Amino acid sequence: VIRASLPSAYLAGGAIRDFDNHRHVKDLDVFFTDTPKDFGALEDTLAKLGYFYKAHCPGQYLDGTAREVNGSSVYQSTEDQPDLNLIQLDEGFNSASIIERVDFGLCQIGADCLGVEYTPAYEYDRTHEVLTLTRADSVEGVRRSLIRYDRLTQKYRGWPLNVPAEFEAIVAEARKPKQTWT
Repeated sequence: VIRASLPSAYLAGGAIRDFDNHRHVKDLDVFFTDTPKDFGALEDTLAKLGYFYKAHCPGQYLDGTAREVNGSSVYQSTEDQPDLNLIQLDEGFNSASIIERVDFGLCQIGADCLGVEYTPAYEYDRTHEVLTLTRADSVEGVRRSLIRYDRLTQKYRGWPLNVPAEFEAIVAEARKPKQTWT
């Protein structure tokens, strides 16, 4: 349905991960790079499916973390279905490559009309029941990942954090309390 208006649509994030691991799906993250062919028709179709516009977030999710994100719109379901997040990426960005930029191996899975794809890091985490940190660009980014890890362990209880040796120093720095100046 969405691909009719957004041919580059790519489903990634927690929905595919949680479905594949027999967990409750909270929302659907659909990434796209093209301008909708007929946005009104897309919204009409979503409304027929029980989805209504809830909110828009312009630009990046968090400053400096996802430069390729131009904005997102949230559609809430009236039918007790997962919310729908339409996330626009920079034109020319390969939507499928978004899975390789995610901070934990278990989250590196996505799907389009051709099927499901995942990285070796996803398969490793799933097989070993661990959550491996796969991205550590900055201390602040790692802090956000550690908060995200805490949220993930609510669904994946008992899955320990796996920190590769090359990230140990930045993780130790991120775990230090933030200094505030008064």
